[in-house]
Amino acid sequence: MKPGLINSTKLAFKKSFTINESTGRADYWWFYLGYLLIKIFLFIMASFAVLPLIGSFLIMDSNLLITTFSFFMLSMIITLYLLLKIPYITITIRRYKDINMSGWFTALLIFSTIGFIINFIFMCMPSKNNNNRQETSSNKTIKRSSDNSKKYLQRRSIMRNQLYKK
Repeated sequence: MKPGLINSTKLAFKKSFTINESTGRADYWWFYLGYLLIKIFLFIMASFAVLPLIGSFLIMDSNLLITTFSFFMLSMIITLYLLLKIPYITITIRRYKDINMSGWFTALLIFSTIGFIINFIFMCMPSKNNNNRQETSSNKTIKRSSDNSKKYLQRRSIMRNQLYKK
């Protein structure tokens, strides 16, 4: 699939709980645009849900139906906003993996302005040749450990032969 606003956003939502893959730069930024558009829409909806609450508190006349509906809408919008964070965090982790960095760098987003700037710089970096750094490093580890065990067995057999020759 070619990266685009709708395709990348759908892909990010489909892979909301997948962090063991990588995501390219174009997919990340198209999703981020979709993420911002959805956040703007939710903000507008939240402002419409809060306006009746503010009006009822200022006038000191609360209509139970309007207040209940506003609270319900506001809670639904907050829930959707929090659910929207899941694909954002996982696509950021996958993007970090694409540039051969640990997904734990996503924790930089906790530090509001400085973390956002550092994250923005990292997300602009080009993709690396290795699509999945963890796969290649684990394969190297297995190869090294098997090489070491072969060397150990060879040394052990040599020592046995020398011991039995005497």
